[in-house]
Amino acid sequence: MEEQAKQTKKRKESKQITGEQYRKLFLFLSFFVPFEMMLVIFACKYCFPFGDQCFLISDLYHQYFPFFQEFSNKIRSGEGILYSWNMGLGTDFYAIYSYYLASPLNWLVFLFPAKYLLEVISGLVILKVGLTGLTSYLFFIAKDKKDGTVHTAYFALLFSICYAMSGYVAAYNINIMWMDCIVLAPVILLGLERLVKEGKSGIYTVSLAVCIYTNFYLSVMVCIFLVIYFFYLILTEQTHKNAFLRFAIASLLAGSMAAVILVPAAIFMMNSNVEQAASFPTNFKAFASFFKVLARHCAMIKTSTDHGILPNVYCGTAAFLFVPLYCMNKEISIKKRVVSILIVVFFLLSFMTNVLEYIWHGLKYPYGFPARQSFLYILFLLAIGFECLKNINGIKTRHVLISFVISATFLLLTKFFFQSEDFHEWDWLITLAFVAAYAICLFCCYGKKNEKKKELVAILCYVLMVGECSLNMLTTSVKTTFRDPYFEDIDTYGEFVSEYSTGEEGFQRFGSYDKMTENDSVLYGYPSASVFSSMWNTDVGELYTKMGMAHGKAYYEVEGATPFVMSILNIGYLFSWTEDDVNEYFDQIEEKKGIYLYKATQSLPFGYVAPKGFDMPKREATLDSLELQNELASQLSDIGALFQRVKVSRQGKCVLVQTETDGHYYAVLHNEDINTIIEEVQDTEVKRFEQLKVNRVLDLGVIAKGQEIVLSYPDTMEAEKQLEVSVYQLNENALVDAVENLRQNHMEQVEIHDTTVSGRIDMKEAGRLVLSIPCDKGWSVSVNGEKREPSRFGGALMAFDLEPGFYEIEMYYCPLGLKLGIGISLFSLLIFVLLIFCGERKGIVHFS
Repeated sequence: MEEQAKQTKKRKESKQITGEQYRKLFLFLSFFVPFEMMLVIFACKYCFPFGDQCFLISDLYHQYFPFFQEFSNKIRSGEGILYSWNMGLGTDFYAIYSYYLASPLNWLVFLFPAKYLLEVISGLVILKVGLTGLTSYLFFIAKDKKDGTVHTAYFALLFSICYAMSGYVAAYNINIMWMDCIVLAPVILLGLERLVKEGKSGIYTVSLAVCIYTNFYLSVMVCIFLVIYFFYLILTEQTHKNAFLRFAIASLLAGSMAAVILVPAAIFMMNSNVEQAASFPTNFKAFASFFKVLARHCAMIKTSTDHGILPNVYCGTAAFLFVPLYCMNKEISIKKRVVSILIVVFFLLSFMTNVLEYIWHGLKYPYGFPARQSFLYILFLLAIGFECLKNINGIKTRHVLISFVISATFLLLTKFFFQSEDFHEWDWLITLAFVAAYAICLFCCYGKKNEKKKELVAILCYVLMVGECSLNMLTTSVKTTFRDPYFEDIDTYGEFVSEYSTGEEGFQRFGSYDKMTENDSVLYGYPSASVFSSMWNTDVGELYTKMGMAHGKAYYEVEGATPFVMSILNIGYLFSWTEDDVNEYFDQIEEKKGIYLYKATQSLPFGYVAPKGFDMPKREATLDSLELQNELASQLSDIGALFQRVKVSRQGKCVLVQTETDGHYYAVLHNEDINTIIEEVQDTEVKRFEQLKVNRVLDLGVIAKGQEIVLSYPDTMEAEKQLEVSVYQLNENALVDAVENLRQNHMEQVEIHDTTVSGRIDMKEAGRLVLSIPCDKGWSVSVNGEKREPSRFGGALMAFDLEPGFYEIEMYYCPLGLKLGIGISLFSLLIFVLLIFCGERKGIVHFS
């Protein structure tokens, strides 16, 4: 004891840093270094306030920020987060919240002024990158808590930086709702290791529950990996008794505690057919090779995001060295090495084969953003690298040489045999240079006994790794756009909405001919009929498809809507950035700062009465979209067909129309493999219709008598294709008559708030009351005080078949399953608390 006290006193006098102090320093650096690196990168990219750029690209530009804007506006105005009228005729916003916004950190946005919302989001990304380094450091260092040596803490710091600044983070940091799962994954694995080895499941249960809560989608992949990692631990570690039972109970409890998110989201997805599973692949196919996947570990390689198929698995070029070193390290049991490499191979197969890709992504194929589970691969790969260097005595100098030769050979083969646009010309050489530098560091550090030289080499290695990860992140991530154009019109749109959204016609929706994003209505805060989201109402999407409007896998919008369709969807206004850019059925009423507002001449109120049985025709499958609208309008008017078909002729790949009268003309596309059409009319600008699908309606515009319309597709497409379109002329008298018949009797004194709708109607005769709102099952409807189940118009909109009489209608929205989810979560939380304080405090649940 006296000797130990003397040594302690001596260290204090010499101001020597102890091992424990080093570990605390490394703990701080594990957060601060990635955080500071990202902050510097944002500054280098001139992001506001360092310049006029902003961190807005891809889905962050079109989806995530507009959803944040809606979330912020709703809370600041005192509304709840259950429903939004600014998305797709009305949308379950709690489903949006559960998929995109559930991170508890997101509530920090309310601590800052609303005008800096984007900067807060950017700050959250930087913060989460720092937290990723911190949690991964804790995971790595926990593997060495018995020894507690400085060099293992040093390796834990290096690998934590690699995880925080990995290629996955570089590619997907714009998917801010995924970042929480990346942060929590190391904590969950740490908790699982304690559960298996020590029987302590507290950390595992809480961290998994939070992970599922923050993003249930990416948590599916986390849960799949947890099963794999559990059996990995069972095979390679000394396990505590009843590990299987503890694992099952803790996992079930974690899922139950997150039921407040899981249950409503699951019910919404089942009712809306969102993200429905594709059929299981019948044939096993490989869409990439091992060589291509392994090459993705190189530095500075272009990230694979929207349209890529290969994973983003860069995690420091040292990975090329430590994987072979791990295989040769005899300090690690051969069983553990074999099982670890088999898991690595399994991951690699998952990145290149259809069946495993399908399973990993929740029984469907990803649409953009490939290999979304690869952050788990990176974490596991770094974990075995840490295990290798922790057992440094098992590494010989010849092993380092062999590993370098293997790595150099692979990189040379990459240069000469693997050509890809993702690779810059010198990526392979930069990677080789870093690999060589790390190999030299290993030679110098472990080939000599001089401690000072080892410290210098360690510092050099640290600088190299920080520099490499920073350079990779700088060159492959944080893409930017100009900030001001994105935000400059928000106040102007707000003024329009506050003035016109509840005018003489009552509640009215807005459309837009020009868009800043695919979710302008959410960004600018106006009620609309369009949406772009993974959580969307597919019934409405199918209705839009039948009507010939724009639609896709995760969106539907009013583009392609005729004046008749706009009226039945309650679209009373249109925004445009160009004067006289809207058709004759909309009158310009005001202009503010270059934004023009047009009012529909043929519009309908929120609730209107149609003839009894008014609905889509039963033979709709045989009709094109304008013929379908003809059939629908025929139930409302006897003044001829709404759209009259005109003759067409052909000349090569072109379709020609010679107009016989002045009028508004439309076309319907019948080709499944043509997605772009060009319209040319004498003395007018050439129109280009893009991202088309079969049965899509094309607004050809108002064309004078005697002019020729020429429709064609671009020369870049196959010349032998024959363009198949039907061309129609709109019958204005039939349109006016159909709309007037619907306007004769309508819902009055309509009041629409966050989750409530009320109104009254006096039915002079039996008919069908149609409300321009999706018939979601979350709506509770009472008619004259009695609960009433609505019927559906077009399979999507809410409708009521009413007899003559006076009716008061009240509606309230609550997401299905929310109350059940809250109940399950509270009950599970109670069980968890009881297990802590009343159960086996050092067994089933225990924090340490």
